[in-house]
Amino acid sequence: MLFDYQTKKWTTWLTEPAGAVSYPVWSADSKYLYFDDLVTDEESIRRIKVGESRPERVFKLEGIERYPGPFGLWSGRTANGSWMFVRDRSTQEVYQLSVALP
Repeated sequence: MLFDYQTKKWTTWLTEPAGAVSYPVWSADSKYLYFDDLVTDEESIRRIKVGESRPERVFKLEGIERYPGPFGLWSGRTANGSWMFVRDRSTQEVYQLSVALP
């Protein structure tokens, strides 16, 4: 849902299947909402622009062995826009993964 402060009304912004919008996070410029899609055809990070109704895939999450943990397959973004994921490699090490975006 999207709230318009001028009209004081809610409108439907995005309609997705249950679970398709996980761990939403705003872009630094607040123009996009990024989210982890866990339930459609392929696991991916998608985004939707404010005012638009169709999300786009940013990148697929193939080959990342993610740790399911008690809160699910968590993902997030840092202040500089880098992505963070919890991987399951049965170790206590921390890694950084750089992904080139279009």
